Parts: sequence; C-alpha cells; structure tokens
Amino acid sequence: DPPEGEQFVTFEPDHGGWNNIRMGMETAALFAWSTGRTLVLPAAQRLYLVSKKGQAHGPFDFYDLDLVHAGGGVATIEEYLLKRTGDA
Repeated sequence: DPPEGEQFVTFEPDHGGWNNIRMGMETAALFAWSTGRTLVLPAAQRLYLVSKKGQAHGPFDFYDLDLVHAGGGVATIEEYLLKRTGDA
C-alpha cells in the first residue's frame, strides 16, 4: 500500500499537437508540485506530430523533473499500479 496519506496526480497526454501536450504536462506537473502530490507519468506512447513512426515517448521525456521530485515526487504508471493494487 502507498504510504499513509500519499496522494497522486495522474496525467494522460492530449491527442492533439505538441502545444496541447505541453500545456497539459505543465499543468499536471505544477499541480502535483504545488499540492505535494506524486505525479504519475503515463506510459510511453506515440505523440501526435512529435514521435516519428514506430517511436514512443513519455511526454515528460522533454522536461527535467527535479522540481516535481522535490515537491511530491514522481512515479511511473507501473510504480503507481504496484503501490495501489500490488500488481503492475
């Protein structure tokens, strides 16, 4: 189980262009940081107009997450599922 009182923010990237993806990422990261929650990073996937054919990116591959780590932390979706359910 997650530590007592640990809270999470999940993020699913927009299926639009890079600017929509970027704004969503920044909003989720700022919200997680400012509320002391753990930001859950989505699994890598193809990002519209960003990823070349056959490539997958996590939307946060383009950012330094040190500030978010300092706020509440960062977890991959696999780590989150393991904490919440015991099964990734």
